[in-house]
Amino acid sequence: MERDVTIILNKKREDKVRSNLTKEQFDELRNLREDKSLVIQSADKGGAIVILDWDAYDQESKRQLPNTTFYKTLDCNPISVARKQTHSRLDTLLEQGEITKSEHTFVMVESLITPVFSTLPKHLQTHPQADLLLQQLGH
Repeated sequence: MERDVTIILNKKREDKVRSNLTKEQFDELRNLREDKSLVIQSADKGGAIVILDWDAYDQESKRQLPNTTFYKTLDCNPISVARKQTHSRLDTLLEQGEITKSEHTFVMVESLITPVFSTLPKHLQTHPQADLLLQQLGH
């Protein structure tokens, strides 16, 4: 989500497509993105953008993470273990002639994306800056 906001804000003026934001709306969006006391992320459903106070986000995370039904502390990074196992198996398949060198290279992944925890509280409160921007955008 933050990447999407950054892309919008970094659009060059000489682009053939004109922005549908006024300068004030554009500036307000930039202010929201740069405000480190806020967390901006996509909602789980409906494609909405949620703007949360960082402290509320942190508090909600700390409330949810101790729930051992859904979360557990890991002794090591499972991504590293999976990468080593995958590389070993691919090397074996290549040595046995089960896959070609180009297939081996194609499937071999060097950098994996580490999963990231994110949460949204059940009851959301809106942020005054976000409310103002949404009003200006006609939502």
